[in-house]
Amino acid sequence: MIHNPILKGFHPDPSIVRVGEDYYIATSTFEWWPGIRLHHSTDLVHWELIEYPLNRTSQLDLRGVGASQGVWAPCLTYDKGTFYLLYTVVTAFYCNMYDTNNYLVTATVPAITNKYKGIHTPQDLYDRLSDIWCADTCAPRLRDGWTPENKTLGQCSITAFLVQDIFGGKVYGILRPGGNYHCYNDVNGHIFDLTSEQFGDETLSYKNNPEQFREVHFAKEEKRLRYEYLKQQLACLNQQSTC
Repeated sequence: MIHNPILKGFHPDPSIVRVGEDYYIATSTFEWWPGIRLHHSTDLVHWELIEYPLNRTSQLDLRGVGASQGVWAPCLTYDKGTFYLLYTVVTAFYCNMYDTNNYLVTATVPAITNKYKGIHTPQDLYDRLSDIWCADTCAPRLRDGWTPENKTLGQCSITAFLVQDIFGGKVYGILRPGGNYHCYNDVNGHIFDLTSEQFGDETLSYKNNPEQFREVHFAKEEKRLRYEYLKQQLACLNQQSTC
């Protein structure tokens, strides 16, 4: 049960985001350094201060900033392996006139290989795969339902193992009706799922799921061939050649 206040003391302008089974809250720090408090919880009850993400002057320079100025109203969001933190730095305000610049910083999972030029983040990979996913890469049992509007349908396992090739980490699976697993990635506790869009508004649980192994999945020849085709097409896009 949630007991309010969930954060006692001075934690204004909270922005909350859920990533898998984890919750994060970012709050304003005004003229205080380092900038923005970031708290973490897995149950919305117990919160831990984990980081001040604005800890370099290239991100936040408070020289000359007065009382109650500085960092206002951070906005924390997440998409496909990347956190986005948008914040305002107020450097002056006079009556109804404010000097407010907006800034954006990101945190993401870095690639562990330079085999695929231009792919540095999971978002980069998603953007490339959006041009590759098709009925031929879709799982056969779902192929009749694949459309360009639902391009991630039936792509989870071959995509998750390709993500593992590029970013490392482990692949886990959410048991679905019918006994199949929906695969996603965990890189050092950083969970992301490039093919979750196929489930629409359904909330998936990324907690306590079994690890998945390519040796088991690729024992099915058709799945191994779809994975190899996905890799081949990705390499072709990177070489800007016609396949």
